[in-house]
Amino acid sequence: MWTRRRVLGTAAAFGASLALPIRAFAATDALTLALRAEPPHLDPTSGNDPMTEAVAYQNLFEGLTRLDRDGHVQPCLAKSWATSADGLTYTFTLAEDVRYHDGTNFDAGHVVFALNRLAGVNSASPQKALYASIAGVAAVDDVTVRLNLHQPDDKLLFNLARGDASIVAPESADNNRAVPIGTGPFAFVQWDTGQQIVLTRNEDYWGTHPRLNEVTVLFRPDPNTAIAALLDGSVQGYPDFPAPDALQPLRRNPAVQVIDGVGPDGRPRVGVWAAKLQGMWANAPLEGCVLRDMRWSDDTGAPQPPPPQNEED
Repeated sequence: MWTRRRVLGTAAAFGASLALPIRAFAATDALTLALRAEPPHLDPTSGNDPMTEAVAYQNLFEGLTRLDRDGHVQPCLAKSWATSADGLTYTFTLAEDVRYHDGTNFDAGHVVFALNRLAGVNSASPQKALYASIAGVAAVDDVTVRLNLHQPDDKLLFNLARGDASIVAPESADNNRAVPIGTGPFAFVQWDTGQQIVLTRNEDYWGTHPRLNEVTVLFRPDPNTAIAALLDGSVQGYPDFPAPDALQPLRRNPAVQVIDGVGPDGRPRVGVWAAKLQGMWANAPLEGCVLRDMRWSDDTGAPQPPPPQNEED
């Protein structure tokens, strides 16, 4: 069993601080999801496996940009950017007061490290070709990064929103396959191989906090087992059901909602969710299950108000 504690216990070897500031938030809801397969690892920069991305990307890890539910590029770790007139230089202004789950402070040096690791001459990324336009990355100061391109690339901001371009720290990058440490709204707790992965809300998150307090991800490839778990309430969501034709009886069940959409590969996909769970995406411009956006409705069925922003005690 891999746990965050097991690896972070040796963090002194990396020089990382484990003293996370404590912020007060009311306990909210837990959620249990099922996936059709167990991820091979939890590092989205090591490939584009859809199960890895479903657990890790935008939940544990973040990029300079992100995609909204309509596939539009939005700010993320880069809160803004400017492009030169010739399209060959992008200057990113970074979000401030961002920390990794192990307490490491995020800064421009991490962006330089992560993008050189992705697009540099020694890159082992299987998606390296998507970033071939990047000629160089430099930190102007702690909160400013400049990208120089070989040629204009109108897909750059979109591709920077992919899991491959997640910003990782040199202190923890080599361990992210088993024990992921990112800047995202959820932090890794443990991985019981063959059974489950557990995430918890990152109370020190720099952005808007999710409503969910804890997420458990189970692996349920058998459709009949998955349907039984949905009906008995032991699973509250299945973002990409493996046998959509088996769901016809559930479409008439008021306890669940069946959402038809399209995956990033263009194929139809069907998600099944508890009726009172809000904030699911019908379509997925990239693989992933964006847990930050999910919430339970209250007893009246009305959506809850937006989650609170970070506030010091």
